[in-house]
Amino acid sequence: MLLVDKLNKGKLPEKPDKGESAPAPDLSSLVVKPQNIAARIPNVDAIKRTIHERLISALGQNSDTVSSDVIQRRITELTDEYCEEAKLKLTKHDRAELAELILHDVLGLGPLESLLEDPEVSEIMVNGPKTIFTERRGRIAQSDWSSRTNASCARSSIGSSPGLVGGSTSPRPWSTPAFPTAPG
Repeated sequence: MLLVDKLNKGKLPEKPDKGESAPAPDLSSLVVKPQNIAARIPNVDAIKRTIHERLISALGQNSDTVSSDVIQRRITELTDEYCEEAKLKLTKHDRAELAELILHDVLGLGPLESLLEDPEVSEIMVNGPKTIFTERRGRIAQSDWSSRTNASCARSSIGSSPGLVGGSTSPRPWSTPAFPTAPG
């Protein structure tokens, strides 16, 4: 049963005039907004790249010494400026989410940050730029993140910590042979 049906179940229908039948409820006004920002904003990767480039040029040589708070404020300002220039009609929530994605790309692990922040995710398995699995409540499933258009972000995020895999502190654990070879 749909939520609309459950809500309308408790309401009495309006009585139609004589000779008219009751009109069917119009459900076309009920729109489900996609969860994925890439589905809501066209060309989100190009927008992120443009704002990121503007951030780099705005910070200039000081990029290494600027605090994360200043970077966050500047990203929010640049996102608002870009949306006004490009005449993008985004809600405050979408602008804030776009700015947060850019912040994650600049200061964190990019799109993986949302998975790291999710308290239900107990493990993240990256099998490539487009194939990511998560474990939630003991069940492993392919993440919906893998269907997004952030393959380039994934490559840069995953490669941003060379030698560190899955948060391990030992450099390049894959370079150690699994089976010892005989001398010779």
